[in-house]
Amino acid sequence: IIISHDRHFLNMVCTHMADLDYGELRVYPGNYDEYMTAATQARERLLADNAKKKAQIADLQSFVSR
Repeated sequence: IIISHDRHFLNMVCTHMADLDYGELRVYPGNYDEYMTAATQARERLLADNAKKKAQIADLQSFVSR
């Protein structure tokens, strides 16, 4: 286990990255750059899913209020 803010160092030595966020641990394969790519894509998917759910809620509320 290595804890560092040096991205170059992390890219050179790490084969997996662990992200502890809001009490949830996620492990990503690869170095720091690969982790950042995967984490960014996961966040974008989460935001897109949330937007779809909000749209569904709005549609259902509109339907119910008729």
